Amino acid sequence: MIENTEIKAFDLIKELNKEGGKIYYEDKEIYIKYPKGVEISPGLISKIKLHKPDLISYFEGFSKKENIQSADQNKIEATKIFHDGEDHYFITPTEKYWVDDSADQEYKEKNKDHGTIKFSYEILGEFDKDVFNKSILFLINRNESLRTTFHKINEKFYMKVSNQSILEHTEYIDLRGQEISESELKGIRRFIEHKFDLSTGPLILARLIQIEDKKFVISFNIHHVISDIYSKQILLRDFMVTYNSFLQNRQPELPKLKYHLKENLYLINKFIETNADSDRDYWNDLYPNLPDELIIPCTTKVVNKDAERIKESKIFDYPEDLFKNMKLIAKKESTSLFVVLQTSFKAYFKHKTNQRDMLFGTYSFGRNFEISENQIGCYAKTVLIRTIFDEKDDFINMVKKVKQSNTDMNDYHATSLMDSIEKKLFPNQSLTGGFWKINMQYDDAQGNYLNKSDYQDIIQRPNVEYREIVDDKDPIMAIDMELWFVNTGDNLQLNVVYDSSRYDSLGIENFILDYIDFISKKLSDIDFNQI
Repeated sequence: MIENTEIKAFDLIKELNKEGGKIYYEDKEIYIKYPKGVEISPGLISKIKLHKPDLISYFEGFSKKENIQSADQNKIEATKIFHDGEDHYFITPTEKYWVDDSADQEYKEKNKDHGTIKFSYEILGEFDKDVFNKSILFLINRNESLRTTFHKINEKFYMKVSNQSILEHTEYIDLRGQEISESELKGIRRFIEHKFDLSTGPLILARLIQIEDKKFVISFNIHHVISDIYSKQILLRDFMVTYNSFLQNRQPELPKLKYHLKENLYLINKFIETNADSDRDYWNDLYPNLPDELIIPCTTKVVNKDAERIKESKIFDYPEDLFKNMKLIAKKESTSLFVVLQTSFKAYFKHKTNQRDMLFGTYSFGRNFEISENQIGCYAKTVLIRTIFDEKDDFINMVKKVKQSNTDMNDYHATSLMDSIEKKLFPNQSLTGGFWKINMQYDDAQGNYLNKSDYQDIIQRPNVEYREIVDDKDPIMAIDMELWFVNTGDNLQLNVVYDSSRYDSLGIENFILDYIDFISKKLSDIDFNQI
């Protein structure tokens, strides 16, 4: 049953949405945001202030009543149905993409590894296979997501959590003394013989391969429906802590998990239910029409429509002065370097092709609720950022507009911009290949998305060395190009991953060098004392 505090909070949020505003929760505080020119009635502001504790309780996901009868009343109760004698829980649109085979079917069929997260580490030194097995089973029992299966009931998808590990043990393969090729070893590492069954599980596999007495490979294969790149880092951190603790015959000290995947999905679904209509209205008012088809100013090959979209990549270094100027603009405009990098490409495209309405994709971790911090689950997704410029916008004005586009993407995600655009498409139109051709992502080159302190003194141990084995993943592209910006602190690199059936290496090189030359001149002309 919904508590009175939840009803009050829910009604206040909906009332504010009708007036064009939104409520956000962060660090045990609530904030009201609304577009310029919108006036929120003083009476509503007063009610929001009066019921601030109710709103905080709503966003935290539990009631703050004084006379709590039991600890269970403090828990977020995930929405469920009872089917075949067991509880099944509602999932979100993100999970539905991975469990519904009809979604993006052609791309899924072409990409053998699509829908899985596979990673391997080479280990040099003493490694205990029994402790490895014990550690993995401990983590499966700790995380409900690793004991989850997915089921279609009455044309809808649900998740079910097993009370015990579905994986009985990890797999140990001893290759000592055997002649084995690199391709054969890669096949073993990448579980090429395995296909996940979402309804029976397990949806995580762990394999220890011993190559020599002091040389091992550990490999993981996890279905994407229960994991993402952020979750991979959580799993690695927790495994390292657990393995080293068990080696020393003590219990692992890991962050407490009060909530699990099903509770976070409940909060996400509730957020969507509350805000979907107002967010849809926001996008439709902001962008009533479809964007322009994106023109990438790069020489293309004569395209064979049957050619496979195989990935290739090329790395470029940003000049030191350009990197410095970009950081300075980010600081002056109180924004991220990533926003300035997005703007630099949009400015270049506008200069070369005169297009002013551009749509780029990027990746969101999707962890909007505090309870998801240490959860293993699938929350990450691709989101779209659309910006419309005026003919006379200078670079600084373009930065301001791209910054606002990123803010909109983060603030109005109950109904995403992608959802809004797809609703406007005609039956013969596709979002990819026309309007959306480029993804951008920014990385600080640390290789992890958690706090750096989480990794201190746990990855490397005396007499044991870990090294990640990097394999190409998803060799077939869904879009034309991915631009990966890597900031090492001392320099900035751009890794251009492109569809080799459409572009060649020389064309990509000319494209990026021309972009760097243009944006270097553009930024060198800016008087930084005036911004």
